[in-house]
Amino acid sequence: MYAGHAALALLAKAKRPRIPLALLVPIAYAPDWIEWVADALGHHNREISHSLVSVAVGASVAALAYWLATRRWADAATLWLVYASHWPADYITGLKPTWPGGPMVGLLLYTRPVLDAWLECALVVVCWLAYRQSLAEPLRRRAMLLLIPLGLIAMQLVFEATQESGGLSRLNTMNTVIPSRPTAVAVLNPRPSTLDPVGFAACVLQGSPSDSTKSESWRMMEAHAVS
Repeated sequence: MYAGHAALALLAKAKRPRIPLALLVPIAYAPDWIEWVADALGHHNREISHSLVSVAVGASVAALAYWLATRRWADAATLWLVYASHWPADYITGLKPTWPGGPMVGLLLYTRPVLDAWLECALVVVCWLAYRQSLAEPLRRRAMLLLIPLGLIAMQLVFEATQESGGLSRLNTMNTVIPSRPTAVAVLNPRPSTLDPVGFAACVLQGSPSDSTKSESWRMMEAHAVS
């Protein structure tokens, strides 16, 4: 998920106006920030940033810190939900870790960039409309307000174009065999934007390899199944 995270932050702002949007948007992308920092430090491990366990812990820390600062439990709970929404949103578009040693799961919508773009742009519009409706009447009429959805949609389209011309286009057109157990492999269909359902089901059920036998093709798949 890319622009969709910011869209969910807009929706939260509509429901809890007292929470600054300047806080909600970074919180919506918090697992990505953690991953980028870990990568910069040379510790690439998506379980640290994107697993169910790490997301739950991070959301709880953020919500507790906000509650201690404001004593508004409803706003703190909203902040927790915004942080936690990162995982289910990413589940739709990519592959995400579950728990240490657990499987990588996801719907891999990034392999269908047109559908992904439509979904995320629609989410941006719906959440922006909810945010706009929460504003006072004079603010709703400001033309500048349109820059929010237009900017997010533009960012999403650029992101999709970059992914299609880069790693994900290669991911779509290669046969990727993922060994986890001797009888279980997951194969990406070589046809563009098509996922072999049997192979993907095996991938989800068996999980990603966690030992030294992990194949280079699996590492490429993990690298490109980004948020």
